[in-house]
Amino acid sequence: MSLSGKRAKLCRRPWSPEAIRADPLGFMAEDRAAQRALADLLEEIADALPTTANRSAAALAAARLRRLAAQAQPAEETALFALIEAHAPVEAGARHVVAIARREGALLAGLAIELADALDGLAREGRSGEAEALGYMLRACFEAIRRRLDWMEAVILPQARALLTPLETRDLGDHLAAIAARQSLRVRSGLAVIDGDRAKPGR
Repeated sequence: MSLSGKRAKLCRRPWSPEAIRADPLGFMAEDRAAQRALADLLEEIADALPTTANRSAAALAAARLRRLAAQAQPAEETALFALIEAHAPVEAGARHVVAIARREGALLAGLAIELADALDGLAREGRSGEAEALGYMLRACFEAIRRRLDWMEAVILPQARALLTPLETRDLGDHLAAIAARQSLRVRSGLAVIDGDRAKPGR
């Protein structure tokens, strides 16, 4: 997929609160598709090192990594994970699989922030003074993204679809819509990040 194609997935039009409430699992599925596009972009950046550096790709990846670190974990932990745990007895193993997802999410958040800082330098300078170290960080991060998504799709989400009642699915939609609204408000009132470029509100 070209950079423009990945950009379309990564910078997709936000869902309305009504759409999120109507299909919370669909909203999360589109977010996972964007995360897979981010992993593909990180792999392309890694494969091009040390001879080539796409500044636009590095800037876009840095912005999306910061967003991933800031928003992916809380929505899942406070809503979906908690609902699954409330259904499942300890001996069913559901708490264990959720604990793995939480641990992977915490690891990924740390990797994402560290890598975003390194990609800022690549976007600014057009090269990396430590290409080998950057390549290692890129691979560790895109592998962590894919590993966590695979776990979510193979284990967590089938449990969610089997366990959640219609009322709980509606509650999940309300929770995710509220989170999305708060995030949108923070972007409008603070420093906007658009495709990796920092811009003042109202630009």
